[in-house]
Amino acid sequence: MADTPTVPSPLTRSARSSGRSLHTRRRNGERHAASTVPRTSVAGQRDSDSVTVEFRLPAHLGARVAEVVGEFLCWASLPMERLADGSFVALIRLQRGRSWRYRFLVDGDRWVNDHAADDYVTVEDGSAMSLLVL
Repeated sequence: MADTPTVPSPLTRSARSSGRSLHTRRRNGERHAASTVPRTSVAGQRDSDSVTVEFRLPAHLGARVAEVVGEFLCWASLPMERLADGSFVALIRLQRGRSWRYRFLVDGDRWVNDHAADDYVTVEDGSAMSLLVL
């Protein structure tokens, strides 16, 4: 399964702090740098077909726990790591050249879209969902 992502094992400070921008995000006509980490920082191997993406939920939402849920995980949830500043982070290696729908699940009962998403799409029930374009 080429489209199945690989979730890196435990998050390391070096992986989080060595991020670099590999593409730009567009929202409302503005361009935003997407926070990504080259796969070499996580796995030590070069693979130009995939990139490790850092998903970040800001502290101002006041979450106690957070998960990222998306089609890259076959709609399963991945717990996010809480940082000292109260924000949450998760690193997921994804295939380049496609778009991925996702959302955050906050405190087990509240769905939140990513304020820094590349775009948003409307789903079957009429709600919006975050879109990551690699």
